[in-house]
Amino acid sequence: MCSRSRWTCVVAAALVSAGCASAHAPVAYQQTPAQAASTAYGGWISLEGGDKQHRVLTRGELIAVQNDSVFVLGDAGCVALRVTDVKQGRFEAYQPETGGMTAWTLLGTLSTGSHGVGAVISARVWILVGSLATGSASRSGVRPVRPEQNASWKEIAKFSRFPQGLPPGLEWTELRRPSAPRP
Repeated sequence: MCSRSRWTCVVAAALVSAGCASAHAPVAYQQTPAQAASTAYGGWISLEGGDKQHRVLTRGELIAVQNDSVFVLGDAGCVALRVTDVKQGRFEAYQPETGGMTAWTLLGTLSTGSHGVGAVISARVWILVGSLATGSASRSGVRPVRPEQNASWKEIAKFSRFPQGLPPGLEWTELRRPSAPRP
């Protein structure tokens, strides 16, 4: 019976760890942290704004965040939204790599088989700590957009195509998405 409960715990930990990450960005925008740090493109952003009569939904590559506007390059071209009009949103800078953490949680839990009676406690500790750490890491590349907090816009702007704002003379309405898939 003790062996069965161990395997149940191991399977539960693996399922919890694997189920923590969820991707909403298109495949071309799902990149590792290293790729996000070296690419010339911005992360994926989804924004909702406006009022009840004029609801605005936009999603695409984050081009820039300026003093009062956010620029998003979607399928229909680049659009600008006033920061004050944004009600909520979600920004994905990168897809975290949690496979290693999941593997360590699984291996650590399996290693408690040598702990004898102490495995009842140590296995639960491995599962709890490993699942919490993996779950936390799986959300590290995703940030909710909170318009009431200017600090969140500054943090998000770091992952835009133009982190310091639109370059002078750039005609942002002429920007188009690349025809080839992103690296």
